[in-house]
Amino acid sequence: MSFAGDLRKFALKTGTTMDKGERKVCLDLSRDLVLTTPVKSGLARNNYFFGLDRNGSSTTDVSKNGKDSNIRSLEWAGKLKSGGTWFITNNLPYILQIMEYGTSTQAAPGAVSRIVARWQAIVDNAFSTTSKSNVDYGKGLS
Repeated sequence: MSFAGDLRKFALKTGTTMDKGERKVCLDLSRDLVLTTPVKSGLARNNYFFGLDRNGSSTTDVSKNGKDSNIRSLEWAGKLKSGGTWFITNNLPYILQIMEYGTSTQAAPGAVSRIVARWQAIVDNAFSTTSKSNVDYGKGLS
């Protein structure tokens, strides 16, 4: 193979690894947010939405386990390519109060800040796992 061919092969492999790593970061962050969200009715846990280069404005119904948020995260991450700015949003008017300021008796204040503080560890873990794996998080998703 020529040097140019080697460079193309490297670029393809690196791009694929970056895409997989970014998908894993998205899934890990969304899982942490959903599991950290206190449950009373389940509405807060089920109202995480995902978008690229824009934030969402939707809300949805109740699910105590956050099933719909998890499904949306998996579907969205499956299509995700590296680059750009992506958003995880929850548009319920009280979400910041329960997640960050501790108005819920089920969660200590600062839940989002703690997840943000772990950002680098989440990224490092995602890319170390991805570089050792052939897992394709987008496989089978439309």
